[in-house]
Amino acid sequence: MLNTSAPISTTSTTSSQSTTSATSSNAMSTTNSTSTLPATTSSAAPSPTGPITVTNLTDYNYLGCYSEGSPQRALTGLTPPAPVGGFTVELCSTACYGYTYFGVEYGNQCYCGQAINAGSVNQSSSIPSVNGCSMTCSGDQGEYCGGKLGLPVGNVYVLTHL
Repeated sequence: MLNTSAPISTTSTTSSQSTTSATSSNAMSTTNSTSTLPATTSSAAPSPTGPITVTNLTDYNYLGCYSEGSPQRALTGLTPPAPVGGFTVELCSTACYGYTYFGVEYGNQCYCGQAINAGSVNQSSSIPSVNGCSMTCSGDQGEYCGGKLGLPVGNVYVLTHL
């Protein structure tokens, strides 16, 4: 959003009056001052100050926050063990190399699969506090890694090419 405004000019007038009783004279002075403030321009939205949903991974596109299918997980091909220091979105994508999809959930769980299983539904909102994928990654508190067990639970990414 681009917001541009013209320079802003302000003018102020200050008057003062003083009386001296010994000489019975009145003096009055007036001061005029004008100042011009620079124009204000703002462009892109402010940088996020909290965790982010990673959407720009090499070879993968972010699909959204998915609920778990019933009676199975959204992705069932591989469940890699968490690395020392915890998972990040990037570490999960590396662990799922060769799979079409990968997802992170519950802050430190990574799942890989060739298909998103039946019953898993992409949540309509992209806002983590609304869609349920608002837990930060144990390996990077600056990234979201899905949500708590229950519905919805996982950020899912799709491989764009092998």
